[in-house]
Amino acid sequence: MPNERERRKTRSSEIFRALGLQLSSCREDASLDAMVLSDEDGLCLAASGPESTCQELAATLPLIGRKAGDFSGVLLAPGGGMSAMVQRFRVDSAELYMCALGGDEDLRARQIARSIRGCARILASG
Repeated sequence: MPNERERRKTRSSEIFRALGLQLSSCREDASLDAMVLSDEDGLCLAASGPESTCQELAATLPLIGRKAGDFSGVLLAPGGGMSAMVQRFRVDSAELYMCALGGDEDLRARQIARSIRGCARILASG
């Protein structure tokens, strides 16, 4: 039960803070480089990881998602490529994009699913 108590201590009633905490928890659990939640305009709604990486990633997620739908592969960047997974999902009428960067492929997939469930729950309650 210690994990449950610890998790509850890091909750927030502020929606954007709660979203950030959700992504941070998932990122830490899978040792990912970054996790980002973006809207259909490329606005970063929540992120965990280096700020410049997350902002750049958020802006590109709708482009990737509209073209490829769900994506798993390597995203190219000036510093080289990074393994990534992107999934598109809806909350009410909003189309959103979740991305996990780096880490193990299986762990990325699990944390993307966990993050989507958590973010959908947070946004639906807000």
